[in-house]
Amino acid sequence: MYIAAYALSFIVFFVCARYRVPLIPFYIIFASSAIVYGVERLKKKQYKQLYIPVTIFIGSYLFFNANIFNIKQTNPGLNYCTLGVAYKNQGDIDKAVECYNTAIKVDPAQVRQVVMNLIINASEAIGDAPGVISVSTGVMECDASYLNDNNPRRGNSLSGPQVAGICALMLSANPDLPPWRVKELLESTARDLKPRGKDNETGAGLVNAFKAVRAAIRERRRQ
Repeated sequence: MYIAAYALSFIVFFVCARYRVPLIPFYIIFASSAIVYGVERLKKKQYKQLYIPVTIFIGSYLFFNANIFNIKQTNPGLNYCTLGVAYKNQGDIDKAVECYNTAIKVDPAQVRQVVMNLIINASEAIGDAPGVISVSTGVMECDASYLNDNNPRRGNSLSGPQVAGICALMLSANPDLPPWRVKELLESTARDLKPRGKDNETGAGLVNAFKAVRAAIRERRRQ
């Protein structure tokens, strides 16, 4: 009665996710019993007694996975964010960052969740040591003219504040980094642009906040 009443409550009101969890222990008991029943029938070669249960199982599986009502699927971007947190907790920073990048590609709105995760990572890296985590965000609309050589928005006036913000994140994750080391990590984690190598036009390349902060965290762990 409990299972029927509880199941009916979230079916009628279309409740999902964690509200279904209380039913899992009961379903495990029923599933285990069904497996034992099936194995016993197979051992005794009583195949006819399995026709109806197997037919019901296959039919139920196809019905509940057919999505005949075109229900919107779970946001894959959020799933990648959650997976990134799991990898981070396991100490696999590379896979965590890869998942964060994928989350943003799948759903750009996940950048907010990714920024929050990076702040949490920096906070955990600091631990009980003194430090400040500073983050600033903004919105910028870019088109083809934005990359024009004559665009007045190019140069230090545009890149300086962004790089300064990344440096702040790096120092929040590792307050003991000296200035020269911050510069080295910024340049070594940047994505090289044409012409190849460090040059007067593009410098060390396109700065990568994810990799720069990750490098700062690794540096702290080695200290």
